[in-house]
Amino acid sequence: MGRSGRGPVKRGVSEFVDILEGYDFFRWSREHMTATTNLMLALAVATLFITWYQLPVLVPSGDSAGRYLVYLALLLFGISAVLFAVFRAVLYFIEHLMDQSVNEAEGVSGAPRKGMRGKSREEVVDSASSRLQRSIGLWWRARTLAIRSAPLMIPAVIFYLLGIASLVIFLVAFR
Repeated sequence: MGRSGRGPVKRGVSEFVDILEGYDFFRWSREHMTATTNLMLALAVATLFITWYQLPVLVPSGDSAGRYLVYLALLLFGISAVLFAVFRAVLYFIEHLMDQSVNEAEGVSGAPRKGMRGKSREEVVDSASSRLQRSIGLWWRARTLAIRSAPLMIPAVIFYLLGIASLVIFLVAFR
């Protein structure tokens, strides 16, 4: 009897997790946004360091007008890198919430039998219900965070492109 009672619970939890993952419309987007963010973060940091390293070569000590453009580019690359890093941290937090949500739901079927002794059926159902509600709450929080944080990429890309434009203007006008 112990096995027959656990089979439907495990199957139900598995179906519940499948439903959560099925409604996760942002999984593909998050994976691609993560890869894009990693690439752009690496590109922004690399451009920042290359420009910083080449600063003495780019701007001789006497040329002050061009120096401001290069410093502006450095500032814009730095802001862009910070925004990409913040967005990457948000994506990491979203993944953590999604994993926590699935673990919470899967924990219902893995509840120890010894802890359930002496409890009424209603208490056991309430415990499983509250875990599933927490799971849905975590999933919803992750989904909402994904929607609200996506616009953070726009200023990060804009700052990076403005930094590139500043360097191009410097190279065309002052080199």
